[in-house]
This record gives sequence, structure tokens and C-alpha cells, in this order.
Amino acid sequence: RSLRHCLVYDNSPSPSHKEDWSEGISFISNPSNGGTAGAYAAASDRAAQLGCKWLLLLDQDTMLPAAYLERAQEAISRAPDAAALVPLVLHGDQPISPAIIDALGSVKPCERPDQKDGIVTAISSGVLIRREIMAAIDFPKQIWLDYVDHWLFLNLNRKGAVFAYIDAKLVHDLSVRAPRSLSSFRLRSILAAEERFYREIGGKAL
Repeated sequence: RSLRHCLVYDNSPSPSHKEDWSEGISFISNPSNGGTAGAYAAASDRAAQLGCKWLLLLDQDTMLPAAYLERAQEAISRAPDAAALVPLVLHGDQPISPAIIDALGSVKPCERPDQKDGIVTAISSGVLIRREIMAAIDFPKQIWLDYVDHWLFLNLNRKGAVFAYIDAKLVHDLSVRAPRSLSSFRLRSILAAEERFYREIGGKAL
């Protein structure tokens, strides 16, 4: 497998120069900041235009290991009905994704989570997801930047989706592990998204 097209979605107030983007790479600037949800919607639309079946979701600082797509192909060969392919993600040397959200709302990392134990979730950067499934997911206004990955996987769980796990490790800097580094705007966004997400799953998690 290989990447057919790369979409760069820029939420910064001043867009990057794009004159030197090569063929096969497109650029969308959104100075008003559409967040992660906006980027995923744009990627889904572009993939539909190009006839692509899968989306590879990446943060701007995600580094993929060698042969990542080959390992993803091996994962889909083991589970051809999978809706999403998920790698193991580390914060430093600590596993953080995939994970289970239990009945109390706790997020518990687990290398091979089982849906019978709770809601399977994952950090979305590095995940491959079928385009038509992404296109069918609506994100509420409170979940546009934070909790986008949890909302995405909550919807996949509710659809009875099958997950496959990629034999690869990614390193991710989880910003919420350093709350003092976050702006008041970002903290309010996190709290609003958290409240909306846990209200959605309800029960003991509230």
C-alpha cells in the first residue's frame, strides 16, 4: 500500500506558504480554526473526491516508523472487516493508546482492548479509518479540538465496529499531561469537551 494523497489542514491564524507543495499534496487554510474535527471532515471530503477508501490521521508532529503502511496492511489482512487500524502509542515510555473507557469513565491503556470490557478508544493520530465511516460521524460543537478521538471511537463502538491493531509503536506528546503549559482557552475547551463526552456516555461515568 502507499499514500495516494496528502492533505495539510492548517488552523493557524497566518497560513503557511504553500507555493512549493508538490503534486499529490493539497493545502487548506482555516484561520478561524476548525480544530481537529474540521480537519477530519475536510479529509473525508477530499478522500471521497479522489475515491480513497481509507484515511490515515496524523498530527503535525507524528513520526511514523519505517514500513508503517506495510504493517497496517498486515493488520487488515488479519481482520479484513476492520473499520479502523490502531497502533500502540506511547507518551515517553508509557503506553497511552489504545485504551478502554470503563463504566466509571476511567481511561485505561490496554495493548489489545476488548469491547466486552468497555468502550475501546485510541489516540487518533496514526489511526487508519475507513472513509465512509468517518464521513458518517457528526461531532458536536463542544467536541471540535479535544475529545475528538474519544468521540470518534465512541461512535465506532456503537456501530459495532471491528478494530485491528498495527504491530507498530508511535510516540505522542500528550499535552494534557502538562496542564500548566496550556492556555486558559485550551483548558476551557478541554473541560467543555469532557463534560459533553461524559454526558453522552452517561451512567456511572457522570
